[in-house]
Amino acid sequence: MELAKEKQDIPQGGVVEKNDEVVTLKKSDLDDLMSRLKRVEFAADKSHLAQFDEQNQKAPSKTVKLRMIKEKIVLSWDNMVTNLVEKTPAGNWYEDQKVKLNFEDGESEEMLFMDFNRRFRLLKAEVLSKTVENQGTEDEKTILKVRTAEGREYSVDKRFVN
Repeated sequence: MELAKEKQDIPQGGVVEKNDEVVTLKKSDLDDLMSRLKRVEFAADKSHLAQFDEQNQKAPSKTVKLRMIKEKIVLSWDNMVTNLVEKTPAGNWYEDQKVKLNFEDGESEEMLFMDFNRRFRLLKAEVLSKTVENQGTEDEKTILKVRTAEGREYSVDKRFVN
């Protein structure tokens, strides 16, 4: 048995990337290995096979969605800066609701709450880790460290995802 790492060592019939490892062995050895595998699978209890598969499956990574506006990721937003909703004497509703958005680059912007809810776009991110600050107090916060598909990493309070 030998390992081949270069493309010229790859047997005919398959295309393998340069970083992939290829094992070369005699056909008789492969046939012996396959017959032993068939024998073991035939003798194995299906419940034990299912249990093995369940214990050895790779856990799917958890993902969350971050909000984006103007191609910037919104890491948090403050409570309403202004929150006025009233009915005018003419019977029309008047709203003045603004939120302060805090972006990934440290900038912040006030925006109408309605515009924020209409214009945001969601971006999937993989959760790398989760830490709880001030555990057991009323100021408890769960901070998620996330990574986007582009490889950018952020620390975000879990209240501001999904």
